[in-house]
Amino acid sequence: MENTLNKLRGVKVFLTLFVATLLFSFSSYFIYFINSTYIETHVGTENVSYIFALGALLNVLIYSIAPTLLRRFGNFKLTIALTSATGLLLLGLAWISWTPAVLLIFIACQGIAPVIVYCIDIFLEKYTPPEEMGSIRGIYLTMVTIPAIVTPFIVGLILSRPDYWKLYLIAAVFLVPFIIIMVSNFRKFEDPYYPRLHIKEVLLKFYHHRNIFDVFVDNFLLNLFYCWMVIFMPLYLRETIGFAWSEIGLLFSIMLLPFLLLQIPVGRLADAHRDEKYLLIFGFLIIAGTSMIIPFIQERSFALWAAILFTSRIGASIVEVASESFFFKHVHANSTGFISLYRLTRSLPFIVTPLVSLLLIFIDLRFTFIILGLIMLLGIRYAIKIRPDGLPGHEKESISPFA
Repeated sequence: MENTLNKLRGVKVFLTLFVATLLFSFSSYFIYFINSTYIETHVGTENVSYIFALGALLNVLIYSIAPTLLRRFGNFKLTIALTSATGLLLLGLAWISWTPAVLLIFIACQGIAPVIVYCIDIFLEKYTPPEEMGSIRGIYLTMVTIPAIVTPFIVGLILSRPDYWKLYLIAAVFLVPFIIIMVSNFRKFEDPYYPRLHIKEVLLKFYHHRNIFDVFVDNFLLNLFYCWMVIFMPLYLRETIGFAWSEIGLLFSIMLLPFLLLQIPVGRLADAHRDEKYLLIFGFLIIAGTSMIIPFIQERSFALWAAILFTSRIGASIVEVASESFFFKHVHANSTGFISLYRLTRSLPFIVTPLVSLLLIFIDLRFTFIILGLIMLLGIRYAIKIRPDGLPGHEKESISPFA
C-alpha cells in the first residue's frame, strides 16, 4: 500500500512539473522566434547578434553564481525570484519603446530567463530514477515542444501588423500560472546539498570525465545550431526568400513537429538499449546534411522549405533527447557544477554567433549555413568517442555527487 502511495505521489510530482514546464515553454516560445526581428528594428540586422551575445554573457555570469544562490535561498525561492523578475522584464519590453531601455531590458531578460530551466532541472533530477531518465526527459522535452509548435502560427497571425508588444505581454501572462503552480506544490521542496562551486576544480573534473565532456560538446553544438537558426533563419526567410510572417509562423510550426512525434519514443529507446551514442551520430548526420542544403534552395516554395526544415528537426530532436538522457543518467541533483556547465550550452552559442555577423561582411548570409553544416559534423566526432554503458571493457563512470 505504501509503495502504491509513493508511486502516486511521484506521478503527481511529474504531472505538476510537466504542466509548469508547458506554461513556461509557452511564455518562452511566444517570443523565441521574433526576438531577433524585434531587436533588428532597434539596432539593424548587423548588430542583432551582438545584443544576444551581451545577454548570453550575463547568463554565463548568473550560472556561475547559481550554486551560491541555491545554497543561500534554495531552489524553490530562486525559481520564484527568477520567474518574477523575468515577468517584469517582459512587461517592460511590452510597454517601453525607447531603444536604450529596450536593449538593457532585453539583455537582462536573456540573462535571467534561461536559469529557470536550470532550476526545473534540479526539481526533475531530484525525483527521477536513473533507469527512467530517458523516458522522463523525453516527456519533459515534449512538454517544451508543444508550445513551440503551436505558437509560431499564432505569432504569425499577430504580426500581420508589427505589434511585437502583444507577444511580450502574452509571454509575461503565462508566467503567472507557472508561479502559482510552483508556490502551491513546491514551497516545501527539500533541497539536496549544494556544494561550493570552485570553477577551476569543476572544469578539471568536467574535462576528465570524458563521457560527460563529450556529450557536453555535442549539446553545445546542438544549441549552436538552434542559436544560428533562431537568429538568422527568420531574417533569411523574410528578407531573402520573401515569405510573410504568417507563412514563416506556419513553416516553423511544421518544422517543430518532430520534437512532438519523436522525443518520447527516442527517450524510451535510449532507456531500453542505452544507445545514445548511435542516436547522436545519426542525428548529427541529418542536421549537417540539411543545413548544407539550405543555400541551394532559392525558390519561394512553401512545401520545399517545410520539408527541409522538418527534416533538420528530426535530427535535432534525436540529438536533444539522446544528450539529455545520457547526461542526466550520469549526474546527481546536487551536481550543480556539472549541471551549470551543461546548461551554459544554451547561452554560449550566442557569444559565438557575432562571428557570423563578421562573416557577413565577406559572404552572403545563405552561405553561412554551409559553415553551420560543417560545424555540425564535429558532433559526430565527439559522439563516436562516447563509451556507452554495457560495452565490453567499459564500466559505467562513477561521478561524485559533489562535483
